[in-house]
Amino acid sequence: ILIKYAVLFNSIVIMYPEGTRNNTNRPLLPIQKGAAFAMHITGTPAVLLSIIGTDKILPKGCLIPKHFRKVNFVFGDKIFYQSDLDLSQNTKLIQNNLEALVVCNKKLDNNRKTKCKNRSFYE
Repeated sequence: ILIKYAVLFNSIVIMYPEGTRNNTNRPLLPIQKGAAFAMHITGTPAVLLSIIGTDKILPKGCLIPKHFRKVNFVFGDKIFYQSDLDLSQNTKLIQNNLEALVVCNKKLDNNRKTKCKNRSFYE
């Protein structure tokens, strides 16, 4: 219900679909269904975002942020809820798009010459 009010008042809603920090070697943890559900009930698209490097600024257990660390932001294209798919399938669609974005962002972090199709880069 809060998401509906946010959309009604033209607010931006930021969601972290993994639900926690990823401390594994996998590009992305399994995401929760909340993002797909929010897209479905509001009829609004999602703009996916990959952020790499925040773990070096504020590691788990650290109370004071560390300065002068690099963070990469990569924005993906808008994706819309696919009405011909169910909630789980839409969640998988978000998962696949977000994983590709994270992999691209990690390549970008390691090699400045990397190009990702239809993506915007901010450093």
